[in-house]
Amino acid sequence: MNRGSVRNRLLDRYIGIPILFAMALLKRKSHPWTELRRIGIMASPGLGDTLLNSAAIHDLRTHFPDAKIIYIVPTTSEAAAQLLPDLDEIVRVCMTKPILALRAIRSCKLDAIIDFTPWPRLTAFYCAASGAKLKVGFRSPGQYRHWNYDIIADHSRDCHELENFRTLLRALGLNPIAEPVLNLPPPASRSRIGAAQRIVFHPWASGERASLREWPEERWVQLARSLKDPETTIIITGGPADLDQCTALRQRMAAAGIEVELLCGPSDLKTVAATFQTVDLVVSVNTGIMHLAAIIGAPTISLNGPTATHRYGPVGPRAASVEPRGGGGFLHFGFEFDGNPSDTMLQISVADVLDAIARVAPSLVIHDTAPPEAVTHETESLTAAK
Repeated sequence: MNRGSVRNRLLDRYIGIPILFAMALLKRKSHPWTELRRIGIMASPGLGDTLLNSAAIHDLRTHFPDAKIIYIVPTTSEAAAQLLPDLDEIVRVCMTKPILALRAIRSCKLDAIIDFTPWPRLTAFYCAASGAKLKVGFRSPGQYRHWNYDIIADHSRDCHELENFRTLLRALGLNPIAEPVLNLPPPASRSRIGAAQRIVFHPWASGERASLREWPEERWVQLARSLKDPETTIIITGGPADLDQCTALRQRMAAAGIEVELLCGPSDLKTVAATFQTVDLVVSVNTGIMHLAAIIGAPTISLNGPTATHRYGPVGPRAASVEPRGGGGFLHFGFEFDGNPSDTMLQISVADVLDAIARVAPSLVIHDTAPPEAVTHETESLTAAK
C-alpha cells in the first residue's frame, strides 16, 4: 500500500476496516504454538522500513535457527529486500491484486506470519487470510486493523520505528537486540593517502508532498561551496524519477563553478550502496536512501523537516539529524501534512548542516566557518532513548 496515494489510503480505510471487522467475527480461536518452521514476514513498501527490518529478521533467525524465513514483499521493495541477510526466500506480490497476492501468500504454507506494517488495512487483510496458524501484528491508535491477529503489540508514536519492530518481537516472546545490517560485499579499497574527498548529496524525497521534505536548491549549492576544493568530488544521487532534477541541480552548481558527478537514473540499489561504502560523507533529506547510508556506516547527515527524528532518524554508527529551529517533526506514519507548517525545511540553515558535519566527519575540510547553531541529534542520543 503506497502511503503517498491519498486515493489508496481512503480505499484502504473505508473498505478495509469493515472487511477486517467482518473477518474478526468469523475468526477461529487460535491454538497454542510450540514450534515455528515456516515464518512469513509482511514487509513495508517503504525503502527505509525494509532496511530497518533487517534487525528484526536477524533476531528471528537467532531465535529460530532452523525455521525458514520468507519475506513477503511488495514489488516496490524487492530491490531493497535483496540486501537483507538471514532470509531464505523472497516472495514478491502485487499488493493491489488481492487474488494473485493471496494465492502467492497461501502457497507459502506458513506456520506464522508477522506483519511489520503499522497502518495499512490491506496487509492486515492478507495476514488474516494467509492460512497461517499464528498471526502477529500491530494495534495502532485510530487504524482499526488489529482484530484478526493472535498476538498484538501496541505501535507507538513516541519511539523510533526500529523500537516498534522490537516491541512486536517482544510480544512474540523474543529478546530483540540486533542492529540493522545489510548483505553487501566488502567495499572496494581506496587509499586514503592523497585521496580526494568524496561527498554525496541526496536532495530528493518521494511520496506524497515530497517537496515539503526537500531542501531549497540554493542551499545545496551553498553547502557545496563550503565543502568543495580541488581534492573533493561531489556526487548527486537520485532515482529514475529524479533525473531531470539531478540534471538541473548539476547545471546550477556548474554555473556556480562547482563540478559534480551524477549517480541518478537507472542505477540499481546495490550500485548506490557500493558507492556509499567508499565515500566520506552523505548529506540527505530524510528518506530511504538516508537509511541505506547510515546503516552501511557512511558518515550521514539527515535533514529532518516534517519528519520526526525520534520516529525515523538515521540508525548507524556515524549519523546525525538536523532539525528545523521553529519546530517540525510532526510526521508519524508519513502523511500527516494537513494542519501542520509547510516551511520546516526552510528553517534548516547551511550553518546548521555544517555544524552537524563537523561533529560526524571532523576530518572533512570546511571552508565556511559559520556559527555552530545546529539543532542536532547524534546516533548515540537515539540509542540512549531506546
